[in-house]
Amino acid sequence: MDKSTNPGRRQRAHRSQQLRIRGLTWDQIAAVWETDHPEIGPRIALRWAINASHQEVADRWNELDSGESTMVKARIYQFEHWPEKGRRPSIAALHALARIYQVQGRRLLTNAEYALYNAADRAEIDRIDYRHLDANFTGAGPSPGASPAFPGTAEVASPSLS
Repeated sequence: MDKSTNPGRRQRAHRSQQLRIRGLTWDQIAAVWETDHPEIGPRIALRWAINASHQEVADRWNELDSGESTMVKARIYQFEHWPEKGRRPSIAALHALARIYQVQGRRLLTNAEYALYNAADRAEIDRIDYRHLDANFTGAGPSPGASPAFPGTAEVASPSLS
């Protein structure tokens, strides 16, 4: 992935906010990022949609996990870059990521990646669904001036282009 052509965080925040205001879900915003940047995978596109860093995703993971804080930004990076390099997300990891990004588990994987899981795991992946957590999923868009619901960052709510 050529980082020189990727949008900066402020650009991602502004674009995601504009799409969010138009009523798009996090899933739909990620699809826009994937269309514009076909070199990125679905897990990167979803992180871009919510305008989060690897560390912020790891922090949210740790907030969701009632046990010890064990997720680190390097592991999020590894999940994003699998299967070329990195680490394959477990079913539990897909659950956590789907909850953070408020999407279906299947949305986190390309068709080729999905095929690398066994049949029982694919059946479980197909049952993962956290879209109901996305305020825009039901058609209830954000009210004017309101901050987007978690998982968006403050920068998505109030992007600064200065």
